[in-house]
Amino acid sequence: MGAMAFLWIAIPVAISCLSGWAFVMLNPPHEKFIAVRVCFWLSAILWWIMGAMWGVFDNHHFVIRALIVGAIGATGAIGLMEGLRAVGLREAAVAPAADAAPPAPGSAPSGGQVINGPNQGQVAGIINNNGPVHIGPTTIHRHTVVHENSNEGILEPANDPDPASIKKSPGPIPADALKVIMGTSVFWSTHFPRTILMMIGEPMIQVARSANGRNLTVTVLRIFDDRDNIIARIDADGFWVENSTRKKRPDKSTFVVFDHNDQEVLRMRFMNRHTISVRGVFRQKGVPFPVVSTDEYLDTGFGRMVGGGAGGGGPEGADVAIKTR
Repeated sequence: MGAMAFLWIAIPVAISCLSGWAFVMLNPPHEKFIAVRVCFWLSAILWWIMGAMWGVFDNHHFVIRALIVGAIGATGAIGLMEGLRAVGLREAAVAPAADAAPPAPGSAPSGGQVINGPNQGQVAGIINNNGPVHIGPTTIHRHTVVHENSNEGILEPANDPDPASIKKSPGPIPADALKVIMGTSVFWSTHFPRTILMMIGEPMIQVARSANGRNLTVTVLRIFDDRDNIIARIDADGFWVENSTRKKRPDKSTFVVFDHNDQEVLRMRFMNRHTISVRGVFRQKGVPFPVVSTDEYLDTGFGRMVGGGAGGGGPEGADVAIKTR
């Protein structure tokens, strides 16, 4: 094989390898931006060398060669500019700002949204698989948003009357008990923290009384979608929602989460100081059926409950506990 024949094979292979390495290093967990730029530049230079070689050694008419070499040069330049632009955008998205404040305790998985934790009144930080990202009064990062002074895990009591279903609940309910309405079933307990829903041993919804004794703080929330992906979570680190998830707070007493299909999968309303209503579709990995709470019924997967309920916290210390996979 002659030298020219070897070059005609080696240069395209080298361009492909360099471009492939560049795109690999552009994404987590690598993100070696200098190396990516070098790869893009080398790819463009080799592309231009290949075009120049063709222009010199090909036997077509000069005008045809000039047009083709010009097209090769232009495509190389466009590819190089777009590659470098992608590197710049990616680097800007993950690089801390010069005036960045130190990260606060809040954190979230990659591509998520962190809001201050249930007991925090300050701005939370963002930590994903790219490392800490700067925070400020409002920080935007790859559809990731930090909100200032938001109390996403805190529900203040409204002045709604108790639903009629409470009057049909079994047995007397202590005056200081927190009543949980799921479907038309009533669960009550005087103990906190209060696990409202537990699935195969893992709390999915848990609340506690705030220090002032008036508000409720959601201390645990785990919402999965129909693809078994977690889309909303509250824990000790703060509040996080996945990019395709929409949430809203119609008022200080209500908390709503929508899934990727824009279907409502959670609606919690602190109706009054002693009653909270929980509606939604609750899934857990490994559980073949969801728990569904609507205005008309509570479906645990083993059957629908209309009315009824339990007192004292329910089995396993939870109002509703799903024990089997």
